[in-house]
Amino acid sequence: MSFSIILANTEELHNRIMTLCNRIRDLENALETLQKSVSTQPHPLLREDQLNIKIDLPPPANPSATTDSSSGRCSSLRVFHEGLDPMMSSKGDEALVDAFGMLEIGPHGETNYLGQTARSEHLLRALSKSVTLAPAPPPRLSPRIVEFSLSDSSGTNIDIGREIYGYLPPLSEAIQLCEMYVSHAAYLTISLPRTELIDDVLETVYRAGAFEHLRDAHNLSLLFGVFAIALILDPTKKNPWSVRARECYHLARAVLGIISPLKKASLAAIQALLHLSSYLELSDWEGTGPNQGWLHIGTAVRLAYGIGLHLNSKRWNVWDPEAKRRHRLFWQLFVQETWISFFLGRPPTMSVELTDCPYPQDEVVGQDGQKEMSYLTWASQYSLLLHDVMGVSLHSKPYATILALDRRIRDFYVPPSLKTVFGAPAGVESSKLMSQLLCLIVKESSLLNLHRPYFTQALHDQPGDLDTHQYIPSVIATYRSAWRVIRSLALAWRDQGPSVARIGCAWSPALSAALILCVLVIRAPSSRMTASALEELEVVSQLFQDAASSSRFAQSMSGAVMMLKRKAQTAVAGNSDIFSPEVCIVTPADLDSLSGRTHLVAHPLPHSTGFTELSAATTSESSPIHPTVAEDMRSFGVAEPSQFYVGDMDTPADVNTPAELPGTDYGPISDFADFSATFPALDATWQSFVENLGF
Repeated sequence: MSFSIILANTEELHNRIMTLCNRIRDLENALETLQKSVSTQPHPLLREDQLNIKIDLPPPANPSATTDSSSGRCSSLRVFHEGLDPMMSSKGDEALVDAFGMLEIGPHGETNYLGQTARSEHLLRALSKSVTLAPAPPPRLSPRIVEFSLSDSSGTNIDIGREIYGYLPPLSEAIQLCEMYVSHAAYLTISLPRTELIDDVLETVYRAGAFEHLRDAHNLSLLFGVFAIALILDPTKKNPWSVRARECYHLARAVLGIISPLKKASLAAIQALLHLSSYLELSDWEGTGPNQGWLHIGTAVRLAYGIGLHLNSKRWNVWDPEAKRRHRLFWQLFVQETWISFFLGRPPTMSVELTDCPYPQDEVVGQDGQKEMSYLTWASQYSLLLHDVMGVSLHSKPYATILALDRRIRDFYVPPSLKTVFGAPAGVESSKLMSQLLCLIVKESSLLNLHRPYFTQALHDQPGDLDTHQYIPSVIATYRSAWRVIRSLALAWRDQGPSVARIGCAWSPALSAALILCVLVIRAPSSRMTASALEELEVVSQLFQDAASSSRFAQSMSGAVMMLKRKAQTAVAGNSDIFSPEVCIVTPADLDSLSGRTHLVAHPLPHSTGFTELSAATTSESSPIHPTVAEDMRSFGVAEPSQFYVGDMDTPADVNTPAELPGTDYGPISDFADFSATFPALDATWQSFVENLGF
């Protein structure tokens, strides 16, 4: 029997085991509820010795691996299914959460890994049996240019260089594209300052007159990368994902194929690779091409270390403008590499400990006339915190450590110019509003990922009594962040629809938020938050429907969001089997995989059976719970935080919290005026959340 068939059969068996385990758990929960209504004594079938699943496995070294609370029924079976060491399945604060992500193996051995923090659309694509072909090369480009752009080999070819140079647009149009690019620079962490772009790149390329006269051919690659991003972000373009933008991407890659940066490294080459990666992020509305962008960044990282970008250039008395350019480029690369690794659930490769590079000296003038840090400087400092958050995903940590990270995220300084204020008067730059939105999104996404494993654990342990679970702070924090992601995106779409439509990283967290709310409704239909969660699912589904006609990101995810809403509504309506084919074509195992739970996807050979197809601030340090979360716990009628953790809670009177459950209306603008002051941060638990939704 071939290896691929064995993997396919194993995957099918594991899916059946998980389905049966979920079914048993549901039946046991129903029996427990019924027994409580007729007697104060537990049902005989719910005794601890009866809850153990009798399977032919070696006895575990840790008794807690087989005997669990009522919420942990089928724990032995779960350990067997997920292939974990039973010693690592013990409950408690220090238990290692099973959320190592998805390993995808193709029929011929091709392999791909997506970690627990990977964006939901990437996981959806991996679970789908459909095959998405790469976009066809632009027809206007000659075959040899396309060959150079798609090949990893390199070799100097002046004739091809001349041909590529001939595709440059007229200077007047090039200037317009550069100005369009600069107008979005406030929220692009990879952007070039206007002076550098015009004087050092555009003018240098056009003054050369021919490819062979270029002092640094990598500037030509960088310029085509700038053009590609400008074409995508131009709000006047009805179809920003045009063939012409992809032409510029191929031309930029082809230049790097002719003059390889591996042989001749330069700042322009690293900047070009950053722009190629950013273009792929902006154009990948189907979630099919994250690996190529990740590889571009990986190459740029190696080149950066090779030319000493991680060190303070002034130690060598480098000319001040050049030193500032090097420092800025290093932190642009650091931010991009950290965030792309996070959104793929993979470890970052750039080392904070080995960095001796000053932060970029970028400043902006705020409304009060005072100088503030720019979005890039803020993102650089926040990325350091994100490294700490990503570090908790593979090691057991006490719950107090999670709450401490939550506090660091929420209290992380946000300059006034980046604090979200929706409903701004006409005339405010869209780039400023977009940088505010992305700052909000990035912090709320961090909190979602940080708390997701504990959110799901609480839902597994006692879905009928979440209020008394030790992880109730994570449940509240998760709901809160999901609510904010959805509402902020809805308001941003209302105020800056054309700009928001083109930014995929704004839509992906909303899909994840919908997954969280769906899981909450399905697993804990009697929760105080269920009615509000259903309302938010209605809001987000309507938002994706409204945006689908003008945003390819919203269009590609709208099917999944609508499915989540229907599934939640069906669960509340009392359907006995919400995962039946008539109701939903996504299995509980699929939902678990989408949350980042350890999962193997073994794609069969063409004749084999396919897998399930998916439809398209300073606060008191005496308490580990942040005052914002504590206030939310009180607003939902949950027990006082002091009942869960020792210490007094000092809650500022002006903490911005959704004191009452939000309705379906987008709400008053003022409710969002101080969002950023209470945000959480990016982190690695996001996938586990999605898992337990049953997606």
